[in-house]
Amino acid sequence: MLNFECDQGADRLPVTVIGGARGSGKSTLINRLLEQDGSRWAVIINEDGEQAVANELCDRITGPMVPHATGCLCCVSRSGLVDSLRRFYAKRSAGVIEFDRVLIETADDADPAPVLQTLLNNALVTQYYRLDSNVVLVDAARGLRAEHHVHKQIAMADRIVVNRTDLADTQALVSLESGIASLNAAAPTLRANHGLVAAGDLLGAGLFDALRGAGAFEAWLAASVDAEQDAIASYCVSLEEPVDWQAFHDWLHTGVQSNGDIMYRVRGIVNAHGLPGPVVVHGVQHVFHPPLLLQAWPSADRRTRLSFVAEGLESAVIQESLARDLPYFAQRALERQQRRERARLDPSLPV
Repeated sequence: MLNFECDQGADRLPVTVIGGARGSGKSTLINRLLEQDGSRWAVIINEDGEQAVANELCDRITGPMVPHATGCLCCVSRSGLVDSLRRFYAKRSAGVIEFDRVLIETADDADPAPVLQTLLNNALVTQYYRLDSNVVLVDAARGLRAEHHVHKQIAMADRIVVNRTDLADTQALVSLESGIASLNAAAPTLRANHGLVAAGDLLGAGLFDALRGAGAFEAWLAASVDAEQDAIASYCVSLEEPVDWQAFHDWLHTGVQSNGDIMYRVRGIVNAHGLPGPVVVHGVQHVFHPPLLLQAWPSADRRTRLSFVAEGLESAVIQESLARDLPYFAQRALERQQRRERARLDPSLPV
């Protein structure tokens, strides 16, 4: 995660991920989106819905789209999702098909992490595609289900659609939205009947658009989140003073190795010594997008800020670790630099 990447979002096709329980109206929402949006779409489906998706560029994947390898995606280079995305792009490059957006519908019980990881840091995919938004549907008639994967889907979402609101009374809707907010207070929650939601409310939630819209970066960073509970927590921590980038990288890498399975999503902007601009970090569990070095700050706030969606990892633990461990990693980084300098002056010395 140490090497920086420049912002290449304009050269990559945006991908929207839509998840939710079976019967929540995913296929209906997709058809509504395809009808009203002027984009040309390619659609990848991992579930047989009650309603067919009306799109000529449609690929179906049976079984898991992205298999796990020892708990993370690092060793998984090819999967049904990767093959489908690459096949679409190859045909597009050859002029056989045309599309400028991709939509992925996940299975009802799917863990969203592997799909998001693929779009963040799979070299076979990220040279062509970028994550635009992760949308989750919740059926108002059924309420907030207790299953863990449902809560995780909501917690990791960029947009939440409460569908079939005509089948729930006002009190039930308020209670449902309160439960959703306890899991994810940052993502906009939209009400819909029969999947009717404006495309502009669902799309454009990714980092590329956040860096180009006034105030949009704050929404992407989810910096206003401050809700914690015993199960899944959302919160933001900050540092007032600039940090050593190598030390911060080592701190975050160590934290991911120890707690990556419960760090569902991490977004942040880092004020690092000696760099021309801030560094943006974005990760899903063990997998991180290459750090993005910006040439200018997206807002007047110059603090290092980190937004977490985690389970069983309190914000106080993160704050204590930053205060205690960053100086340790900074000292280690300084010692490594000193050894490299001595070795440069005297090649007989070990690095």
